Amino acid sequence: FITHDLSLGYYISEKAVILYRGCVVEMGATEKIYYNPLHPYTEMLMASAPRLDKKWEEVEVELKAKHLELTGGCVYYERCPVADKDGGCARNRPVLIEVEHDHSVACSRCRKE
Repeated sequence: FITHDLSLGYYISEKAVILYRGCVVEMGATEKIYYNPLHPYTEMLMASAPRLDKKWEEVEVELKAKHLELTGGCVYYERCPVADKDGGCARNRPVLIEVEHDHSVACSRCRKE
């Protein structure tokens, strides 16, 4: 099942896969991803969903470069708030790493709790 509706996805699926530009950036148990998003893109998605218990805040995204066709780096590099300044994220595409049972993320710089 593919959806852009985060609430619907939460209520009807046990597993979730988060894609950015056709690449998997995070996957695992839906509840783990929704309550503990690790990839910066997943965090941004979850923050964009309207909630009654949180005030809406505007988020400004700084592009690091014009739209580049990165062949070896992270697909989220241009918009990523935690990408390294030396350009390693632009050169090396991260692989999915299981950070806990049934929760994997493709980011070497994400926060892991």
